[in-house]
Amino acid sequence: MSGARRSRSARRLSVALFLAGLSLAPHAEHAAQPRDAARPEDAAPELGVAESLRQSGKLDEAEAQLLALLGDPRAAVQAQAVGKLARIARTRGDAAKAEELLYQAMRMDRAAGLRAQEISDGTVLVFTLITADRRFGEARAVMDSLRPLLAEDPAARADALYYEALIPYEAGDFRAALRLLREAQAEALRFGMERARFGALQSEAALLSNMGRSSDALDRLALLEDQLPSALGDCDRAAFFNNFGWAALRAEMAIGEGVPQKRDPIPLLDRARGLYQRGSCREGANLANVFTNLAIAELDQGRSARAREHLDSARAVDPNPSVKIRAWWLIAEGRMALEEGAVERALLVASELARLGASGGLPEARIEAAMTRALAEERRGEPGAADEAFAEAEQRIEDWSLSVPLGEGRDDFLAQRERGARLWIEALLQRPGGEAAAVEVARRGRARLLATSQWLSERDALPPDARARWEEALSSYRRGRAGLEAALSNVRWDEPATTLNQVVARYQDGQDRLRADLEGAAPGLRRLRASGSDVERADPAPGELVLVYHPVEEGWVGFSLTTAGVAAHRLGEVDVRAPHERLAAQLLGPFTGLIRGAEQIRLVPYGSLQGVDFHALPLEGQPLAALAPVAYGVELPRKRGPDGALDREGGLDPTAPGGAPAQPVALLVIDPGDSLPRARDEGDQVEAALTQRGWRVERLDGERATYEAVMRALAAPAVELLHFAGHADFSGLDGWKSGLCLAHDGRLTVADILALPRTPAQVVLSGCETGRAEGLGLAQAFVVAGSGSVVSSLRRIDDGVAARTMRAFYTALPLGAPDDPALALREAALRIRAEEPAADWASFRVIVP
Repeated sequence: MSGARRSRSARRLSVALFLAGLSLAPHAEHAAQPRDAARPEDAAPELGVAESLRQSGKLDEAEAQLLALLGDPRAAVQAQAVGKLARIARTRGDAAKAEELLYQAMRMDRAAGLRAQEISDGTVLVFTLITADRRFGEARAVMDSLRPLLAEDPAARADALYYEALIPYEAGDFRAALRLLREAQAEALRFGMERARFGALQSEAALLSNMGRSSDALDRLALLEDQLPSALGDCDRAAFFNNFGWAALRAEMAIGEGVPQKRDPIPLLDRARGLYQRGSCREGANLANVFTNLAIAELDQGRSARAREHLDSARAVDPNPSVKIRAWWLIAEGRMALEEGAVERALLVASELARLGASGGLPEARIEAAMTRALAEERRGEPGAADEAFAEAEQRIEDWSLSVPLGEGRDDFLAQRERGARLWIEALLQRPGGEAAAVEVARRGRARLLATSQWLSERDALPPDARARWEEALSSYRRGRAGLEAALSNVRWDEPATTLNQVVARYQDGQDRLRADLEGAAPGLRRLRASGSDVERADPAPGELVLVYHPVEEGWVGFSLTTAGVAAHRLGEVDVRAPHERLAAQLLGPFTGLIRGAEQIRLVPYGSLQGVDFHALPLEGQPLAALAPVAYGVELPRKRGPDGALDREGGLDPTAPGGAPAQPVALLVIDPGDSLPRARDEGDQVEAALTQRGWRVERLDGERATYEAVMRALAAPAVELLHFAGHADFSGLDGWKSGLCLAHDGRLTVADILALPRTPAQVVLSGCETGRAEGLGLAQAFVVAGSGSVVSSLRRIDDGVAARTMRAFYTALPLGAPDDPALALREAALRIRAEEPAADWASFRVIVP
């Protein structure tokens, strides 16, 4: 839009966690085995025989053939034999031996002049270092050693780019991974490598899903469905439709809230099953995977009998499944037991699932076990035991947050966190008088979810040197955790209680040491992990109505908090695209009586409801804002100093150290890009209004508003108000890369704001999307950093409307208390609405702690 205060657009990115190996993932064969760069059997037929034996699973026979070739006088044959021995070791799960042999093979490849084979062995080594040991730094070094070879073989680069993308992907740098995968597609298209391009496209869809963009991933796979390479065999097609089906299931879970289903996952999974059953890849593990996915899909659609049939089929085709598949079988069994009312059976399944999770190092299994136990205890009338299990699930999710998204992602991790809160809230609402406890779980869960999203975004944005330190710390942490879990899996649980107590104590001590080491590598981790207890969940003030919204198992629940107490109302499914009248009746209607008597309203929405203009919803013929001033609460942990106090306190009337009133200072940052004439007029009007009220105004206009100048001015202790009028953009994971655009291409980002030594008591951000956030945006960052209120816009706003709204806002300030921006914004918005009914008068809102 011409004249809009936005410099560029960006799409929402949020990250997600793969579910137990059953979800969308890079094509297994492409991921585990780079293409052979040459035909080794041309040099020695025995190599071809060995390769056929290896591919058919006859590892011992293949190994014998290859060991005999180590005495061959040809260096090229020896090098290729060592490389294949490494792959056999990797298939057997001996990563250490595989890595040793791959390093040896690369040296031999180089000596024999086998450049393409060196690339092949090197990419397998990169894959092994990442997936087996999480040795990201070493994997990067191997990839760097291959670059001169790749420069000479552009066709090989298409495959190598996939493995290069694995490094940032597993380390959580999804932007870099996405860029590399798209480069891989372009290179594959350039050289006519159809299968390689298809693999990279699937990997891109996997990454989009892992970034929380399940719907986008599904759209990408739907396009691929019509472009399957003609040479693609039944096995590869089956893998594609299995991935597609799981992505459809995940998208269905993510969409929710009354939005129509985009694609039924069951037909896709059925197609995968048929292809596996008729193809040459009728491996038990593949079929078990599909049958398990079908069971989960049927369960989600309420068909337990069909789900049990699929589980029985999975067990029949794969009697010895992987630990993750067994865990999913138990998860499904637990859910079916609960649906059937078999509480004792559900408790037994939960106990078995917890043991499997402990011995297999599967945190998600232990979380699911705790949730199953909580629901079973609730249903057998043991609320205390249920709360204990819910709290255990919450703590295990908190522990899990240490390693997300590195290697997994975070969407499903965050969904697990939300699901735990939903279940607990649901259970509490079923109990007489449980509303107060339920709203506390809702507010704490929301705060923890947003704080975790904030932490993950902050970690994703680490600079290279800090990221390298984090990757090394995480590698050490995961190796340590694997050792702890392995030791625990060897314990005999029929030992005397004193012995078991000692074992558990050693385990906990080891966990504490590992966590402390990891937290030392990430400065913000401890603060954000404590978010559930540190968050400012302020009690309602006299005359204030607080409305909290949170999803539950069936739709949404709304809570009202006043000094008189707490009430809860079930709202059903909410479609945020519905007309305002319908949303008002659903979201505000149950609280009409309380709204009529409220002097001020604080809204604490969640998820998709954060984008709803509650203050504009019509109630009794007028917008909510006409009935009372409205503010939106962040309820995230605020930045504190060493003494535990907020890094900055105060309102709009600060005092000097000696107690005497000090003249407040307002910093105006106006049109840094010199492209918004009305913003300059706005600056003049704001300056005049503030000067009249006794403020001392400092201005940074146009090219003077550089990053350095703004940061220096914000650090001044007397600055109590910041007014920014200019371009802003929303970008990055959950808005983490959002910024206020400054002169000479400078940007004040979320990270910059959180790092400020102090922030003004009041902030006004008159720019596009400054209040938008799926996790933590610009306005929320100022509040977390210590500001008392932030006026910001949720979306793009016309330059003229913004200027007129700000003029009305500052004109209205004297009408109420000087530190009541919600009242002033209310007056300004209603004035714009009356004078310009077609204008977007509701775009601005007030954000408070």
